[in-house]
Amino acid sequence: MIAFNFNIHFQDEPSLNDRVFDDTRQSFLVKEDKSSFEKELFTIISDYVVLSDRRVKYYASSNYSNDDNILWGIEIEDVVFFSWNNNQQILNYKKLLKYKVGLLEFWTLHTLLPIIFTIEKRFNILHVGSIDVEGIPIVISAPSFGGKSTLVDYFIKQGHALISDDTIGIVKREDCVYAVPSYPYHRPFRSAETLGYKVDNWKDQLHPVKIIYKLNKDEANCKITIEELKGIEKFKVFHFSTFINFDYLKVNNFKLVSEMSKSIAVYSITVPWTIRRISEVYEVITKHTKILQSANML
Repeated sequence: MIAFNFNIHFQDEPSLNDRVFDDTRQSFLVKEDKSSFEKELFTIISDYVVLSDRRVKYYASSNYSNDDNILWGIEIEDVVFFSWNNNQQILNYKKLLKYKVGLLEFWTLHTLLPIIFTIEKRFNILHVGSIDVEGIPIVISAPSFGGKSTLVDYFIKQGHALISDDTIGIVKREDCVYAVPSYPYHRPFRSAETLGYKVDNWKDQLHPVKIIYKLNKDEANCKITIEELKGIEKFKVFHFSTFINFDYLKVNNFKLVSEMSKSIAVYSITVPWTIRRISEVYEVITKHTKILQSANML
């Protein structure tokens, strides 16, 4: 399958592979490691933290801030242990007691690939949704459970192409910032450890990012308004949408956020907190996007 602009191949789980393969893209291999697990390879081991309703522990082989040749590891408690070396484009995994094929796919696509690509500084990851409106990729930002997945779902049902459900990669090329689509799955309701359903109408190419809508939920009977954000308020939208913010990446993240602030328009939209008015929110966003497009502002 294609994900994050790579051909992803699950070597030992053929049921996860499909016929979509693009010779113009690099390949990323996911394979089972059947060797014995040696914790002494890792010098840095975190405490357990909760991620996607599962306890997770992080591992590293050295001082990651100074060494480019690092063995990384992530343990998904009782499910799978992942390990990889920087810049090798191979993700190894060991099956644990409660391993399932679906869990391997979820943790690889939803969590591991964004972490790997961020650590390797291939691109930054934003925790946002993105859909296509008449050829214009729009990005939807909101806190967790802030309504972005529900709104993305409504756009898909109106015939709009999905770009990304929950995360996008961000990369700067020359004077333009591009969105890297994640994977062709949509999860309208945030059930733990599932990718949702596969979307056929998915755009897998890189897209220039010109506009972000930040959702601000309000009372069910509120007026729907759109306001352009400037200065620090605009900067905050990019900063708080960052998917991963490890300490040693903060300088790199700050630079990219600054670049995004220069080239991407950000609008705050007031959203009534009721599903009954989602069609109104949809109409306001699509109309606003078309007005900006006709005025050559995108």
